[in-house]
Amino acid sequence: MESLAPLEPSPESRFDTVETVEPPLPQMSALQLAVDESEPLLPRLPGPRKLLPSPSAQRPCGGEGLRRDLLAFYDRHDDALADLIIHINEGAVVANMALVEARLPALLSSAEALGEADPALLVDDRGRRGAGPGLHQVRLSGVSRATLVQLLRWAYGEAVPAVGGEEADAISLSVAFDLLEACSKFEVERLEALLRETLLESLDLPKFASVLRESHVRQIPGLKQGCMRFALHNFDQLVDHPELFMKELSELPEVVSDLFRL
Repeated sequence: MESLAPLEPSPESRFDTVETVEPPLPQMSALQLAVDESEPLLPRLPGPRKLLPSPSAQRPCGGEGLRRDLLAFYDRHDDALADLIIHINEGAVVANMALVEARLPALLSSAEALGEADPALLVDDRGRRGAGPGLHQVRLSGVSRATLVQLLRWAYGEAVPAVGGEEADAISLSVAFDLLEACSKFEVERLEALLRETLLESLDLPKFASVLRESHVRQIPGLKQGCMRFALHNFDQLVDHPELFMKELSELPEVVSDLFRL
């Protein structure tokens, strides 16, 4: 039997089958490969790729919402979280024991523990009772009610009060300085720094001498330096109107001398 020679493909059939060659996949950097598993893989489109934020980055911050809610509880005088009563010279204030212990540990450790008491007897100066049995009570000396309230508002919601303004939570200069001293005493450093910054931002010519005087008498060097910078920027107006500061600083000649050496 004769062997058949292999058939040559006809010219018409040579192009019937075309071998397709896949282009090489583009090289991807480690950053592009590090995709959040929760994100769907998208086809690569021409042009530079934009890295999509992960879903967790798009969610609202839970900590901020929690602080806002806790501060609302406190400002509403909600009793649901209160299991601590703090006795001061002006009366009593209720708060949450765990929260004060976590956020104001130096304040709680400096207070005199009075032990647990019958909840029926624990009523603050606003007629508000604490919640539940086994309430704790302490006595705190040397702190005014206004100062303690501001410390608790910071503990609950990191609230920084306005100073001398028309806002609902604004405090007077005297309360602001009492609060600064309490922050230093109870090691609330962040509130102390933010309050000092608030005081300097609200500084104007009518308040200048009072703030400078208190910062000198209470030995708050950072605030005093800020007052001196303010005086340097407003030196001409202070020289033209010495009544703005001479009365307040009449008993502090060394401070007046420092002003005129600027």
